Amino acid sequence: MATVPAPSPPAQKQTVYLSLDIEKGGNTFDHPLLAVGVCVADFTKGVSKKRTWCCLQRPGQSFELRCIYEFWCKYPEVLRRIDVEGKPLEEQMKSFSEFLHQLDAQFPSEQYNVVLISDNPSFDIEHLDHYFCEITKEVPIRYSRANKYRSVEDPSERLEALDMWKEEGELLKSVPFVNHDHYPENDAEKIFWQHVLAMAAGNLLKKDGMTLAKVKEQLAGLKTNEPEKLADKLLALARGAT
Repeated sequence: MATVPAPSPPAQKQTVYLSLDIEKGGNTFDHPLLAVGVCVADFTKGVSKKRTWCCLQRPGQSFELRCIYEFWCKYPEVLRRIDVEGKPLEEQMKSFSEFLHQLDAQFPSEQYNVVLISDNPSFDIEHLDHYFCEITKEVPIRYSRANKYRSVEDPSERLEALDMWKEEGELLKSVPFVNHDHYPENDAEKIFWQHVLAMAAGNLLKKDGMTLAKVKEQLAGLKTNEPEKLADKLLALARGAT
């Protein structure tokens, strides 16, 4: 009797990250959504695409005074740039919808897991969904356009749990293309690299005999010994490479 070959195991899906950042004029839905920034990235190639949608205020909307004093007074050049590049909110949300459809076509769910990253998902994703769903009548961005759920990662929580905020600041300052200037696509890129660092540290901790102190020492050594290769080294560690 002929033997029936065992079925081949399903191919492992590749993970692609959609890192998000928004800028607002205040803390509530009544305050304007000023801009949405994204970067598309993975642990092999790093960042492959960045984009920002700047939005004009709707009639009747105004800034929260606390937000002006505590944040925008410190970054007036970013606010000016957003104002210059701004287009009507309705137009920008429809354009963002087109981007999400293109993302689904480029990374079909049969082959890829698209994971959302945000350093404050309860605020950024919730506020973006509020306007996005109202205008486009589509499912929230936590779902693909085919209505498949996407997981959400918060690298700031991982780094806080690892007590690595000091190390995060020192290391990412040494990655030359990471620019935390509060223009949304640049902040989205930094959030991706925070995730890379958190995953790299987590993978190192899994090794026998590793402690958090040793992990911090090893990561600091990457910056000291090979600063030009820091990004590639962090990506390799995030993938789980030795």
